Amino acid sequence: MGVQSVLQKQLTELAPGTPNEVVLFYWAGEAKSQLYVDLQEKVEQQLMHTNHGLKFIRSDASTQAEMFAGAGMTQDTFPLLFVATDSMDRYEGEPIVESLLAFIQEKLEPITPQQEANVLKFTSEPDFNEKLASGPLFVKFFADWCSACKAMKKAYIQSATRMVGTVRFMDVQCNGGPQAEAFCGQFGISGYPTIKLFRSRTNVIDFEAARTVAGITGWLGEKMAHPDL
Repeated sequence: MGVQSVLQKQLTELAPGTPNEVVLFYWAGEAKSQLYVDLQEKVEQQLMHTNHGLKFIRSDASTQAEMFAGAGMTQDTFPLLFVATDSMDRYEGEPIVESLLAFIQEKLEPITPQQEANVLKFTSEPDFNEKLASGPLFVKFFADWCSACKAMKKAYIQSATRMVGTVRFMDVQCNGGPQAEAFCGQFGISGYPTIKLFRSRTNVIDFEAARTVAGITGWLGEKMAHPDL
């Protein structure tokens, strides 16, 4: 069982049916883990009297070391802090209260129609070529049945909103009709989601970072700042 599967299984067991959680997997006795235990407790206290609908959960991974080891996870893997709403996203920032609060707020923030409009929709290959001629496109190839695609939808839209004026985002639903299917076939799309940065039809870079707002915008910021990468 992979890391993500193990963590998702643990999350389901810790909070069955709970929609919004801030979950910390830590290793008791480890200094870094204790920093994040303290962080989570402080944030929970700050949000105590607000109508946030969050459940704060802590799980000591050292008590299930053998199970985590089966997924290649050791004491050095922890702490791992996640905010789970419509997707399970890891918080990778510093143990700073304001930083984690901002991350949580971003996760809870509803998507508006104006934000959704920042993601272009594939309609045809000529239309794609025309849009690409006026600047780079960050393209997500997906299928409507793909759970991982649905999980990253909000982060993708939020990232598109943040990157307005820098790079445009586009969705291509590979099972959305013959034209989309043929277009996906040209790029050998076989798994979903597959995400690529198109600088031109021949200059295409595979996205290789976390499917979070921080992961997407950070990766794109670096690529757009250094066209030779």
